[in-house]
Amino acid sequence: MSRYVLNMGYSSTVGSFRWSIILTPSSVHSIVFTITGYSSIMKGCVISAPMTASGKTTVTLGLLSALRKRGITVQPFKVGPDFIDPGLHELAAGLPSHNLDGWMLTREENQWLFARACEGKDVAVVEGVMGLFDGFEGKSETGSTAEMAKWLDLPVILVIDAHPMARSAAAIIRGFQSFDPGLKIAGVILNRVAGEKHFRMIEDAVRDVPILGWLPANPSIEIPERHLGLFTAKEEVTALRVRAIGDFFDAHIDIALRSLRSRSHPS
Repeated sequence: MSRYVLNMGYSSTVGSFRWSIILTPSSVHSIVFTITGYSSIMKGCVISAPMTASGKTTVTLGLLSALRKRGITVQPFKVGPDFIDPGLHELAAGLPSHNLDGWMLTREENQWLFARACEGKDVAVVEGVMGLFDGFEGKSETGSTAEMAKWLDLPVILVIDAHPMARSAAAIIRGFQSFDPGLKIAGVILNRVAGEKHFRMIEDAVRDVPILGWLPANPSIEIPERHLGLFTAKEEVTALRVRAIGDFFDAHIDIALRSLRSRSHPS
């Protein structure tokens, strides 16, 4: 049986790959890619939270919009097959958002998609899915945002819905920081904070992770909850509203923006 091996490669300022394509008469219709040697120097972060409905999308849109306002070309991503959030990302960033999926695609395929999409961009922002460690099953990280962050070698910014708590936020943050030593929690953004006094109470309790900023409670910028995709991005959230989210974020989270712009991504 004839066997052909094509050795190929791709490299850029974002990442590099080497792979082989093995072709045989029986495998012409199912070409197998073996990708190795991924390395990335892309600046970026993953936006995640302890649970859904914590404000991941609002924070992501605010970050994308505020970075774009500063003249930074930011490439957005969404973990999972969601098609609504990427539509919102595009409104904020001015660029199409790409889906990454640890259940449907391999580590190497996700790395490849990430590197290609980031080519020529200044920074990448990846919005996670569900809670940080939630995935296909309880005994592994398969399909989770944590898994994707490690695959892409990106730090995580954790969004905490502070509205129903104060000092307890510190316990949640410490638990997430210590649960997986292989994951880097770069900082925390506190969402729906009642005011300066509320923030100071949480700040006094949080010792181990930088607080990158806090957002006051503001119903006018919250993204409405939806069930099974009952609205699309352009139907419910206009570009004007996304811009308002960016302005609100810009006014309160300058530390996070400066951190993301200056952080050199580990190679």
